[in-house]
Amino acid sequence: MKLTTFIEEGIWLKGNLHTHTTNSDGELPPERVVHEYRERGYQFLCLSDHDIFTAYPQFNEEGRFVMIPGFEASLRNEKTPEKGMHVNVFCRNGDYDFAQDETFEIRTSQESMEFLKKHAKNNILVLNHPYWNALEWEEIIDLPGITCMEIYNHASEWLDLLGNDVREWDALLRKGRKLWGLATDDSHNGYVHRDGWPFHLIENDSFGGFIVVKAKAFTHEAIIEAIDTGSFYSSMGPEIHDFYVENGEAMIKCSPCERICLMGNRGKVMRALGVDLMEARIPLKGQETYVRVACVDKYGKIAYSNPIFL
Repeated sequence: MKLTTFIEEGIWLKGNLHTHTTNSDGELPPERVVHEYRERGYQFLCLSDHDIFTAYPQFNEEGRFVMIPGFEASLRNEKTPEKGMHVNVFCRNGDYDFAQDETFEIRTSQESMEFLKKHAKNNILVLNHPYWNALEWEEIIDLPGITCMEIYNHASEWLDLLGNDVREWDALLRKGRKLWGLATDDSHNGYVHRDGWPFHLIENDSFGGFIVVKAKAFTHEAIIEAIDTGSFYSSMGPEIHDFYVENGEAMIKCSPCERICLMGNRGKVMRALGVDLMEARIPLKGQETYVRVACVDKYGKIAYSNPIFL
């Protein structure tokens, strides 16, 4: 039997689900941020400003670009309420739980848990940058309603070396908590230069982490469905064209890479090394409860699959 997270027939769409504008602590207005992502070939985007819900249907263009309504909620962790916890909220469809420009102020861990439980049905909830928030897996594993977690947050990693959360992800997967993994930008564009916009500067925190969904259609609802079911991969650059398990082997197809590493609940399963590797067939050891793949290009940039649960 062939096992995979990707749907059999669909279209590949690239997007970023975590960025900020002047509606919260970003430095650029929404229209400018949308323009820059569209110009670079992104096909969907969420302006996830802090504690303010926004939807921008005016930026949608059929067959070319889709805005995902949502925001970033500032919450408190029930087990360690002294720590902050940020959760992105993405609406599943046009029937929103929230009003345009509605703001939120959630003060306690009890209010935070109630928020998660209340809004899990009509929204995708994503745990953001747990490493940046100094959260351990024990503080995450029982959170209600969470579908995904950020495994790569570009701004946190590029600026602070606190954005790679793959180890925490594996810890949760080994403990039986099934979460999909997202790569995002979390861009604020806070380095505005007197000679122009900040995108040419080394401090630029945009265009570094993204996901590519395999969706049934080029619509908001189909993109959300792909995220909900794990039909996507996360990347800093490389592409994953296929990943599945069949007859005791994992098959991977990708853009040219130097390393293709297969991991599972017992750590490393096997690796393939070479120049311009574009596929690998790796036998499983037989005791895995899940496997995931990481494809690393010659620049050290990584693409992560979602786990296949065996």
